[in-house]
Amino acid sequence: MGFHISNRYYDLTPAIAAGGAALGLTVMERSHFPDEAQLAAGASPSRWLAASDDPAVIAQLRALGWIRAQAADHPFTADYSDLIRYLRLGG
Repeated sequence: MGFHISNRYYDLTPAIAAGGAALGLTVMERSHFPDEAQLAAGASPSRWLAASDDPAVIAQLRALGWIRAQAADHPFTADYSDLIRYLRLGG
C-alpha cells in the first residue's frame, strides 16, 4: 500500500512506520524533488511511503532507491495520538 505524506507542518513518517511495523509491514520512504521543468509546470516536492510484508516488493523498492522509514517507538492508536511530537518547528 502507498501513502502520500507531503506536509509542511508535520513529519508523519515515524508514526506511519510504527503503525506499519505493528501490523508486520516494512515501511519504505522516498522523496521526490522536481527538476526545473517540472517546477515550472507547477510540480512541488513530495514524500511517499510504501508498506508491504512481501520481501520481494521491499527488494524492488530498495532497487529503485527507496529507504526504510524510521519508526517511532509508539504507533498512533485510539488512546495515543501525540501530533505535537511530529510538528516541524522552525520549518
